Amino acid sequence: MKSTNSGNDPSKISLIQQIPPQEEDIVGTEHYISPEMIDTKQCGYSGDLWALGVIIYRCFTGQVPFKGKNQECTFDKIRKGLFEMPKAVPPLAQDLIRKLLTVNAELRLGAADLHDLMSHKFFDGIDFATVHDLEPPEKFQLTKLQTIMVKYLPHNVQDTLKKQQKVKIAVDSRSNEGNCDTL
Repeated sequence: MKSTNSGNDPSKISLIQQIPPQEEDIVGTEHYISPEMIDTKQCGYSGDLWALGVIIYRCFTGQVPFKGKNQECTFDKIRKGLFEMPKAVPPLAQDLIRKLLTVNAELRLGAADLHDLMSHKFFDGIDFATVHDLEPPEKFQLTKLQTIMVKYLPHNVQDTLKKQQKVKIAVDSRSNEGNCDTL
């Protein structure tokens, strides 16, 4: 995907072209793949919006919205946009999730204009022009594995972490081997 961005204004991002499929295999976690990725194996900005909807759903519910008894059943639910919204999810989050998990990629919130997504009431109070300058609400510690993975982040992120010295390394005494996400 190629995009243009006028300065640092995230609302000025516009999609120019889709990335053509390179292989026959789909790469990624099946629960986050958009319907168009399943059907055409083409990825684009709208697929990222779909994945954002899945992530927000998971943050509120602890589960993914599309889960079948096997991959093909999961893909069938994704293609049809079939998912249940728990009543415990706040109404603004429900609205945002539904608008991001729209099967038609062109109708997905933010697909035509990122500003539409950023101006959704769910994000009221967030100044997207300065959000990158905000301090996290609390200090956090990285696990040993996360500390190793930091080297794969862009250099500016690594530099910020080092400069702010907000990150302390913690060795998680529990082994992650053999643990599987069952969602």
